[in-house]
Amino acid sequence: MDQEILEGVRLSQIDGDPNPGMQAAMQHFGVDFTQAVGLGAGMMLEFLYNAIRRPPVSPHAPLASAVAPASDGVDHFSRLPDDILKNVVSRLPAKDAARTAALASRWRGLWRSVPLVLVDAHILPVGIPAERMPPGGDDSSSKLVVAAALRVLAAHPGPFRCVHLTWSHMASHRAEAARWLKLLSANGVQELAFINRPWPLDLPLPTEFFGCAASLTRLHLGVWRFPRTSALPRSARFPHLKELVLSLIFIEDRDLAFLIDRSPILETLTIISSQNEVRLRLEKLEIMLALLNLDYAIRNDSPKAPTEGCENYDVLKVGYEIEKSKWDESNRKCLMIIKSSIIDGIRGAMPDSKSAKEYLSKIEDQFKGSSKVYASTLTKRLVNDKYDGNGIREHIMKKCNMAAKLKAMEWKSLMVFLYVHELIAIYGVLARASDPENITSRTLRCLQLGMSALADVTVVDAPRLERLLLWTTTHRDNNRSRIKTGHAPKLHMLGHWQPADHDLEIGNTVIKAGTKVTPRTIVPSVQILALEVKFEVRNDVKMMACFLKCFPNVETLHVYSENADSSTGKVTLKFWQEAGHIECVKSHVKKIVFQEFRGKKNELLFLKFIAETARVLEKMVVVVVFDCFSSVDDVNAKLKPLTSAKWASEDCKLSVLLNPVSESGSPAWNFNIASDFSRSNPFSLMTAE
Repeated sequence: MDQEILEGVRLSQIDGDPNPGMQAAMQHFGVDFTQAVGLGAGMMLEFLYNAIRRPPVSPHAPLASAVAPASDGVDHFSRLPDDILKNVVSRLPAKDAARTAALASRWRGLWRSVPLVLVDAHILPVGIPAERMPPGGDDSSSKLVVAAALRVLAAHPGPFRCVHLTWSHMASHRAEAARWLKLLSANGVQELAFINRPWPLDLPLPTEFFGCAASLTRLHLGVWRFPRTSALPRSARFPHLKELVLSLIFIEDRDLAFLIDRSPILETLTIISSQNEVRLRLEKLEIMLALLNLDYAIRNDSPKAPTEGCENYDVLKVGYEIEKSKWDESNRKCLMIIKSSIIDGIRGAMPDSKSAKEYLSKIEDQFKGSSKVYASTLTKRLVNDKYDGNGIREHIMKKCNMAAKLKAMEWKSLMVFLYVHELIAIYGVLARASDPENITSRTLRCLQLGMSALADVTVVDAPRLERLLLWTTTHRDNNRSRIKTGHAPKLHMLGHWQPADHDLEIGNTVIKAGTKVTPRTIVPSVQILALEVKFEVRNDVKMMACFLKCFPNVETLHVYSENADSSTGKVTLKFWQEAGHIECVKSHVKKIVFQEFRGKKNELLFLKFIAETARVLEKMVVVVVFDCFSSVDDVNAKLKPLTSAKWASEDCKLSVLLNPVSESGSPAWNFNIASDFSRSNPFSLMTAE
C-alpha cells in the first residue's frame, strides 16, 4: 500500500514534495505549501488531543486548607492511618504528591509507594504556556518536559495508575522514550496516553512498549508507526486492556488484528485519522463459524416462536424469523455433511432426525459401550486438539495416529466427517494468518472510526457490539466503503452513515435503492440511527428511503443535511408518499433531530413527510443554518409548510434552534462522549442533551 506523502518527512523537508502540481496550484492562490501542511497536521492533532481522556487528577483543584478553620497547632493529618494518607496522596498530581514529603517526616516515604498519576502537562516549569505547540521540532518546552518526566518516573518506585506523555518531540528523545517505557513496565502502568509530537508522522513505536502490555487497562497511542508483530513471542498479550485509541497511527492490517486478538476483554476501539486505509472484520474465535457457520445449529436449539398477542409481539416476531432462518440454514448444512460422511449400512440403521444436534446424540447412543467409550475419547481429542499455527507436519501425524485407532475400531465413516472438520479448522487458521482483514473480538462493545479512509468494515459475529460509530470518514481511489453487518444482536446505535460514500450489506444483500425488505435485510436491534444526506442529490434521497426500511425499530433519528456541490434533481412529496411502508417512521420514531437546515425544498419535503407519517413522534428538533436566512421571520416563512401540515402525532413538540456556527461542514462530535456508555446518545451534542 502506498504510504502517505508526509511519512518519514520532517516539516523542513516538505518543500521538496514530489507533487509539483499541488505546489503550483497553491502558489497560484498565494498559499504557502509548508504552512498549509503544518496547519492541516495541527488540526488533526487538535482532534487527537481532544480525544485524550481527562486524567483523574487536576492541578487546578481548590485546596481544602484555603477554606479550613484556623489551625489549633496539632498535626491531625499525620495522625491518620497510612492507608488514608496514601489515598490522599494518590489523588494529587505527581508534582504535588512529591511535595508532600516536605510536610513532615511521617509523609516522607508515602508518595513513593502510592499509585501516582503523571501528566506531563502538570509538570511544566513555571512560565511555560500550557497550550500545546503546533507540529515542529524539539523546542524548549519539549526538552523541559522530557527531563522532568524522566526524573519523576525514576524517583517513584511504586505503581502508576495513569500516565500521559503527550508533549515531547519523541524523535529527538528516543533513548528517553525507551527508558520511560521500561520504567512504566516495571511499575505496572494501568492507563497510558503515549503520543509523539511530529515531525515525522511515522516514527517507529519503541518495542519496549510491549513490556507494559500485561498491566494496561486503557491505552491511547498517537502519531507512531506500529511495529511488526510477527517477531513478537506468542505469549505477548494485553490481558486487562478494555479501551484502545489509535490516533494518526500507521499500522498494518495484520498488526491491528494481532493487537485486537491479543486483547481478550477489549470493549472499546477508536481509530482517529489512520495513516492508512482501515479494514476491520469482527468475528468469533471459532474457525468453523467464521468460515461456514456450520456449528450454529449444533450449539443452539431451534428458536421458539413468540406467543401471539404478547408484549412487543411484532418486534419479537421479526427477531424470531431472523434467528430461525439462520438456524435452519446451519441445521441443513450440518445434516447434509454428517449423513454424507456415514456409510449407508450405518446410516440406514440410525433413527432419522430433523435436528443435527439430536442426530449426533443418536449416533452417540448407538455406539455406547466399553470400546466405544475409548473411541469417543479419541473422537473428542481429534475434534478438540486444534492446530495452533506451529508444526503442521507434527500436528497432522498426531491426528493420523488417532485416526488409525478409530479406523481399527470400524469408525471410518464418522472419522471422515471428523477429518473434514479438522481440515476446515486447519485451513481456517492458515487463512486467518494470511488474511490481513480478519479481526477477532467477542468482547467489543463500541467501534468508533473517525477522520479515516475506510475500505471495509465487516461484522460477522459480534455478540456484544452496541455502537458502530463513523465520523467524517472517507474512501480512496473513488471506491465506496462497504460496511457489512452480520450477527450483532446488541447493536443499537449506528451512524453517521453517508449514502454517498458507504455501501451497506446486511447478511449477503447489498442494500440499494429499490431493495425489497425481507427478514434477511433488516437490523431490528438498532434504536438510534444517524445519517448524513445530500438532499440535493436525488440518489442520496432514494437511498435514504430504502435505508430507513432496513432499521424498523429506530426510535431516535438524527439527520445531518450535507451541502452538495450541485443539485442532481428534486424529489416531491409524492416520492415519499409512494416510497412504501417505512416501519420505523410510521410506528417507532419518537424523536428526530434535523441539523443544517438551509431551507431547501427537498429538506422541507422530508420533514413534512415525517410530520404527516410519524404517529408516535414526540419531538422534532430543526437546527437552522442562520447564514442561509435573512432574518428570523425568513426562517419562520420557510418552515410554514411544515408547521401548517397535518401532523400524525398531535402531541409532538417542534423546536427550532439556530446553529451559531455557519456551515459547520460536519456534525459536532466528541470521541470521549461517544465511547462513554453512561452517555445514552452521543449524536445530541448540538441539542445540549
